[in-house]
Amino acid sequence: MLQEIVTFPGIDDDFDKATDEVEAIKGQMEDHLAELKKDLKTAELQFVTVRSATYLIEIPNTLVNSKKFQEDAKRFTLVNETKSVGRYVTDVTSALLPQLQAALTKQRGRIIPIFLPRIIFIFCVVECLERLLMHFLEKFSENYSDWTDAIDRVAELDCLFSLAVTSSEFLEGLFPK
Repeated sequence: MLQEIVTFPGIDDDFDKATDEVEAIKGQMEDHLAELKKDLKTAELQFVTVRSATYLIEIPNTLVNSKKFQEDAKRFTLVNETKSVGRYVTDVTSALLPQLQAALTKQRGRIIPIFLPRIIFIFCVVECLERLLMHFLEKFSENYSDWTDAIDRVAELDCLFSLAVTSSEFLEGLFPK
């Protein structure tokens, strides 16, 4: 059984960027499909995955044989077909698919798999904690000068309070009136 530790938005900037990139490319794919549906005046088009081939445009053979499709046939490249449907790619989907796969690879690289064996689980948790610590340290380092100023001011206040307590204990009657 495989489980994963996935970070929440805002925790890992690289994961957030990869997720945004994946969503943008998927949006472009969906926009392209909507454009094809509009051009062919049908709602019967859809993306399908067959074995390892993803984002194939599935078109019913009744539509493939229509005059409207025949006018736009050069936009489509047949990948495979059955008795009832043909599965095609276009130049747009062929160009976007490698980009999507690269973005998904970046995104998956930021997800930590957890397997049931205890030792692997412990290593994965340690790796996750290391990533979170590194992220925290990077964020801390971005504002290093602000943090050092704050620490200096707190240290100065600590000294002043210590002097005030000490002087009130030893020098009770020596304050000016």
